[in-house]
Amino acid sequence: MKKLILSIVCLILMGVLSIQAQTAKIILQHGDEAKIFASYQLQNAINEAVDNDVIYLNEGTFHSTSNEDGYYGDSGTNYYLRLNKSISFIGAGFDKTYLFNFVELSDDISVSFEGMKIAGLGLYFRTLNQKRVIKDVKANKCIINWLFFSRYYHTDISWPDIQNMQFESCDIGKVYFGNTFLKGLITNCKIGVFDADRNWCNLLLKNCNIKSFKNLYGEEISLENCIFSKTENSSIYASNIINTLYYRETDFSFNCSNVKNIWLTVNALFDINGECTMSDEELKNAGYLGTDGTVIGINGGATPFDLTSSRPNVSEYKIDIDPQTRKMTINLKVNSK
Repeated sequence: MKKLILSIVCLILMGVLSIQAQTAKIILQHGDEAKIFASYQLQNAINEAVDNDVIYLNEGTFHSTSNEDGYYGDSGTNYYLRLNKSISFIGAGFDKTYLFNFVELSDDISVSFEGMKIAGLGLYFRTLNQKRVIKDVKANKCIINWLFFSRYYHTDISWPDIQNMQFESCDIGKVYFGNTFLKGLITNCKIGVFDADRNWCNLLLKNCNIKSFKNLYGEEISLENCIFSKTENSSIYASNIINTLYYRETDFSFNCSNVKNIWLTVNALFDINGECTMSDEELKNAGYLGTDGTVIGINGGATPFDLTSSRPNVSEYKIDIDPQTRKMTINLKVNSK
C-alpha cells in the first residue's frame, strides 16, 4: 500500500513540476523513498537505481552527459545510456517527454517504457563480456525513432537472445533485427521500416501498419491483421501471413509455411508521412477484416492504436501552508483518460 501511495505521489509531483514550468526533472522511486535528479542526470539516476525501481520523467528533454563507457553517438556528443537494471520508465506523454540518448540494454534484465519519445532503443554488444540475454523489453504508448537489436560488428560472440518483447501502441521509425534470437509480440504499432536479416524469431506482428517491410531469412516472423508495403524485389520469409493487406512496387515471392486471406492492392497504402491511405470505413467496406472481425491495421483488435497516456494528469493545483500549525494543504485537479 505504501508503495502504491508513493507511486501516486510521484505521478502528482510530475504534474506539479510540469505546471510550474520548472526544468525537467527525474524522480527515482526506490521502495518508500523518492529522489529527484536534474534532466541531464539520467545515467546517474539509473546508476543509483536497483532492480524493480521506477524512474518517472516529467515534461521536457532528458539526456546524459556521463561518458563512463566511452560510447558516443554519430555526432560524437550524444552519449549512450547504459541500462543494466530491471527498472521501469514512465513519462508524461509521447509529446511531452523526450529521452534524447540511445538507450543500450545490457545484461540479464527486464525493462519497460511508457508515455515518452525515445531517440533509440536496443543493444549493440560492443563488449565481449556481456551476457547477451534480455528477459523482457516492453514499451507502451511511445514514439521510438530507432529500435535496434543486433550483435553489432563482432563476429566472435554469440547472438543476442531477447526472451520476451512486448510493444503496444507505439510509433516506431525503423526496426532492425540482425543475427538475433527473439520472441515476442508487436501489436497495434505504426512502423516506418521493418528490416530483419538472419534471425531465429518467434515474433508476431499483429494489427500493425508497416510502410516498408523487409524480412530475409527470418522464417518465424508472422503477420496477422496487418497492412504493409513491399518495395524491394526479394522474397518474404515468414511463418504465417494471415488476414493481411499489402501493396508491392516490384514483384516478389512469399516463402511462407502458412498464407491465408492475404489481399493485394494496386494502390499505394501509405502516404509520405507513413499514414494509411485507406480509412477504417474503406477497409471495412472492402472486406479487409481481421481474424476477430474488426478492421485490419492499427485501429483494429482489442486495443486500437492510441498514444495518449491513461495515467493521471494534474491540470490544476493549489498549495496552502499554515505557519502556525505547520500543516500543508494541497488541492489538486486530476484528469484521467
